[in-house]
Amino acid sequence: SIKEMGIASSATGADMAAIGATASNLNQKLGITKQELRGAFDILNEQGKEGAFTLKEISTLGERLFTSAASFGVKGIEGLRSFGAFVQIVRTGTGSSEMATTAVERTIGDLIKNHKKVQALTGFSIFDPAKSKAEGRAVMKDIDVILKEIIKRTKGDIVKLDAIFGEESIRAMNAMALSFKRTGDFSEFDSLVKKGGDGKKMMQDFAFWSEQTASKIGYIKRELSRFANENLAGPIELLNKALTLLNNHPVITKGGLYALLGLGGLMAGSKIIRGISEAFGMLTGKGGKGLPCIGGGLGGLTGGKGPIPVYIVNKHLSMLPGGYQFPGGDIPGG
Repeated sequence: SIKEMGIASSATGADMAAIGATASNLNQKLGITKQELRGAFDILNEQGKEGAFTLKEISTLGERLFTSAASFGVKGIEGLRSFGAFVQIVRTGTGSSEMATTAVERTIGDLIKNHKKVQALTGFSIFDPAKSKAEGRAVMKDIDVILKEIIKRTKGDIVKLDAIFGEESIRAMNAMALSFKRTGDFSEFDSLVKKGGDGKKMMQDFAFWSEQTASKIGYIKRELSRFANENLAGPIELLNKALTLLNNHPVITKGGLYALLGLGGLMAGSKIIRGISEAFGMLTGKGGKGLPCIGGGLGGLTGGKGPIPVYIVNKHLSMLPGGYQFPGGDIPGG
């Protein structure tokens, strides 16, 4: 559902579109139901924390990974657990998630293509005879069973493994072999298989990052409020003086309202808006860009080619018809 995908996206930082594509692949290729999605994402997310192939990366490479899994008969939550654990082990033996994905693809392809070599070298068949007979087609054993049997029966010998697997797939099997030799068993693999599934860790991550986002928004609001209190009091006071002046001199109100407030108001507004824009740019790390609407709004007044023109109105307001003399020279800001 959109809710589950939104939680996964927020908890992992993965793009919503990529999470959606992953959900679709899990459903169509592995038969994961909508009700199982949160658990599936939780498994992949927790395995990624333990290994090195994060859910964010899986969401971008999922089409290839889950197509390979489906071709090998991987199905359901339990199949996803084993396949996900294998992906994590392979990632430790390759230089990148892209290389790990290629190694997984080649491994599954080589297992199917070279199944006779596997049986000749190890005495083990990758096919399940009972299921194959019941379904009238070749059905492979579970992927974790196949991988473990091959490693055990070859004792992780790279020379023997090289007789079955190609240049890319050997990286994946060598990673499995090294893990086996390091521990003497498959405890690292099995530990990954057991990760996640109940959605609790996913929800904890979702709550954490949601709180972080809310905290940042609150900080920005407080900083903008502080900026307004500290920087807008002066311009507002000046505007108040200008309005008082116009009220006290009705002839100016009638003849020069647009001259005084049109340009003057525009310039004051420009400075205020630009100040807020610069504060926004500072708080959001966008440098001097600030609010995106500034360029299109104020910039449009001058074609975006230079500063807004400023007109100086002298004491006698010579721009007005007949001019006007302020009694006492009470020009606001003068």
